[in-house]
Amino acid sequence: MDPDNPVNAAALERTLRAVTIGKCEPQYRLEMAGVNGKRIWFEVNEIPVVKSGKVTAIVGSMVDITERMQVEDGAAEAEVLMKVSETRRKEAAPPGNSGLGFLKGIFGKDGNSD
Repeated sequence: MDPDNPVNAAALERTLRAVTIGKCEPQYRLEMAGVNGKRIWFEVNEIPVVKSGKVTAIVGSMVDITERMQVEDGAAEAEVLMKVSETRRKEAAPPGNSGLGFLKGIFGKDGNSD
């Protein structure tokens, strides 16, 4: 785990806070490097075990969410590309005409070229 990564630094803070106050923190994400150097993302849930008012352990689970993160990144990138494409389409249309109006102007009022 790279402690210089802001995501991981925030995760470490949450774990330390859970140990200090003895209460659950919301789930969080961690980024780690695999053996081959590939980025791997985990979703972490942890619960402090409290005995006699003291935290004696942390019990938790880690789920590999790398594929989900890749899908989320791809969806965000697709959304940006759609917005850029829409902006360019609007900029290319003549003033006062939507793309459909522009096509009607080329083909006639009813949309036929005859």
